[in-house]
Parts: sequence; C-alpha cells; structure tokens
Amino acid sequence: VGVIDDGIDLEEIHEDLQGRVISGFTPNCVSGCDGRAKEANFHGESCAGIIGANHNGIGMDGIAPNITLIPFRIFKKEDKGAFKDGAIARTIDKAWDDFDCDILSCSWGGGAESNKIKKAIKNAQTKGRNGKGTIVVFSSGNFNAASQPIMGFPGSVAGVLTVGSIDLNGNLFDYSGRGSALEIVAPSGE
Repeated sequence: VGVIDDGIDLEEIHEDLQGRVISGFTPNCVSGCDGRAKEANFHGESCAGIIGANHNGIGMDGIAPNITLIPFRIFKKEDKGAFKDGAIARTIDKAWDDFDCDILSCSWGGGAESNKIKKAIKNAQTKGRNGKGTIVVFSSGNFNAASQPIMGFPGSVAGVLTVGSIDLNGNLFDYSGRGSALEIVAPSGE
C-alpha cells in the first residue's frame, strides 16, 4: 500500500509498523527522498497505522497487518503546504508504476481540481497492477459540509474509493465530505 501523505518516520520506525515499512519517494527532494516524514506530526504515519499496524498486543491493530507500507511524502516541511500539482501527479504515477503499489491511500485533498492529479489517478486506475488497475482511496475531506452535499477534490474523481468520517454512533461528522461520491465511512474522533 502506498501511503501518499506527509511521510513516515524512517529514522525510528514505530513499534506497530516494525518490519512493514520500506523506503518510498519524495518529489523535488535533495536528501532523504525516500518518503520520510519531516515534522513531528506524522499524519501519514497515523494513516499507515490504521492500514497496517501489526497485531502485536501493543498499541492498535491495523486492518491489514500483513501488507507492506510505502511512504510517499507530498507535503513540505512545517506548514509550507503541499508540493505543486505536477510533483504530486508524478508521485502518484511513481507509486503505481515504479513501486508497483496495489493500493494508494491518500488522506488529503480539498483543493481546486487539477487535471494533472486527475490524470495521474486515472493512470493508476487503468494501468496499475499490470492493467488490472490500482485501487485509489481518498479522504472525503475535513471541511464543514453538513449543509451542503458536496465532495472535495480528489475524492470526487470517478472511480476513487472515497472515505468519510462517522462518530461512534454511526452519524456522519459535520466536517466530513458528503454526497454521491462518498463510498464508505469509518469511525473518527469521539
């Protein structure tokens, strides 16, 4: 699974991810270009844990504990935002083409539509896994959309498996994207 986000700590791999993470990729990079996280927040590492944390009796259990996780860092250091659309598109293409990822997990979005990113997603969906198509998963977004049935980009791209957020009672959180593109929901927060 390619985790396209803000990276995973490769200096000291988390105990729940031991033996599961291999080097990935960071675009527009001079050193440490292997998908390693550059700040202490580690959103990508948290996403990786939900996907594939070991069932080792420590911490949490991931939903697929026997898969390999590959980090792809598309965010710059400390509140500098994401790389430009072309670099993100190249990273998506690299994940399915050069790294042979079967699934791309992307817990980001909400910006303006980008033809470059949309084309890279379509390439993954049609050319990945030797023509069978790489599964592309996106967050529905974390913006307040309770009054509007809208879905943020790239969760709105056709064929993307888009995940929204529900509370412990099964109610869609106000901040979760919504609408016809929402494919699946999962518990988040309280």
